[in-house]
Amino acid sequence: MKKVVFIIGIIVCHFVAFSTAVIPVSWKKGSGTVEKPFLIESAGNLYFLAVQVNKGNDYKNVYFCLSNDIDLKGSMLNQWQPIGSNTQPFRGNFDGNGFEIENLYIKNHTLDYAGLFGCVHGGNIENLGISILNYVAGRDYVGGIVAYQMGGNISNCYNKAPVSGKNNVGGIAGYQYNTTIQSCYNIGTISGNLYVGGIAGMGYVKANIYNCYNTGRVDGENSVGGIVGKIDGYNSKSRLNNCYQASVLNKVELIGTGISVEISNCYYTDVEGLQNERFGNILTNEQMKSDSFFTRLNALENKWIQDKSPYVNSGYPILASIKYEGIFTNEATDVQQKLANLQGNFTQKNEKILQKGFEYKTADTSQFTVVFVDTEDFSHKLTDLTPHTKYEYKAFIITDKGKVFGRNIEFSTLAEKCSDECGHGHHDHD
Repeated sequence: MKKVVFIIGIIVCHFVAFSTAVIPVSWKKGSGTVEKPFLIESAGNLYFLAVQVNKGNDYKNVYFCLSNDIDLKGSMLNQWQPIGSNTQPFRGNFDGNGFEIENLYIKNHTLDYAGLFGCVHGGNIENLGISILNYVAGRDYVGGIVAYQMGGNISNCYNKAPVSGKNNVGGIAGYQYNTTIQSCYNIGTISGNLYVGGIAGMGYVKANIYNCYNTGRVDGENSVGGIVGKIDGYNSKSRLNNCYQASVLNKVELIGTGISVEISNCYYTDVEGLQNERFGNILTNEQMKSDSFFTRLNALENKWIQDKSPYVNSGYPILASIKYEGIFTNEATDVQQKLANLQGNFTQKNEKILQKGFEYKTADTSQFTVVFVDTEDFSHKLTDLTPHTKYEYKAFIITDKGKVFGRNIEFSTLAEKCSDECGHGHHDHD
């Protein structure tokens, strides 16, 4: 009897693991040319691309294009296999067509070259989004879009997901070599040890970054920057133009380390009195939301548009080449000792909103409190807050497909004003 139960248990476990995986399926449409690219229509198609590249088919000069958002259904039992490795890189061209990848899951702290794409040599990645529903955690060379890019370009891409690793960790690319990253943004939390950046962890030899911004938190130990951790042109200059970092969460400069790099028209917020303009120019958050700042960014070419209410980027300039869709948590307004207005926005993707609201908590606790918003305006005034306390919150919507969150935002209530007896100290009595 025990033997039968044991065999059944093995069968059940095998079935559960197998049922969570996505089966690789070859694409059926397109011919791989620039005019008729192979269409990636499903998670199975994207898995098939990863399998083929990692077997040695580099697809050099072949073109691929997404036809819709892709849900990879990732989990601990179904971790993503990056497209391309250091020995079998992807050399093709991938057009996301403005769509997002969802539920990509990598959690392997011994894995190098972790990201949607592991290694890309000479290929171009464009018009692609990594949604907030993804999770990427590896060791060295870790990126939301590409872990390691040599040659080619990355353009019109964004990352909203948390990305973590040890060395060479970036929201868009972990490591870029002789590569141009342009018109990209990151709002995800990026963390690592050495060479950590909101857009790229490390840029080396003609590593150019143009018209990019970061508003996500960036944490690391050495060579950490809001845009790039380290950028080194070596014997050929690298360039950083028309970029900004704006976030009350960041305690880092625009660039962690810069060698043989030309920087022009780049800005970052002065957090906790850094007042160091080695790389770029310091502005306040409010200045970055102004008409004059928008004009500065567009001084050379019209790549930027103003973020008007209802905001998708808390009022900071946004990129004209990217379509901003989804759920957005914006910075809290009118923050006082015991009050704060939570702000959110949602631009529809054909889903019907059943409910919307916010979840909030103090930063030192784990339990969120839920508040629903019944008005057309996506905002909520919190009252009876604790003075001089850090809070964290996120907007959410509930559709027929489930509950979806925006990114987490922090704010701190003001310190309580002193009473008449405040600061008088202790008096001794005879």
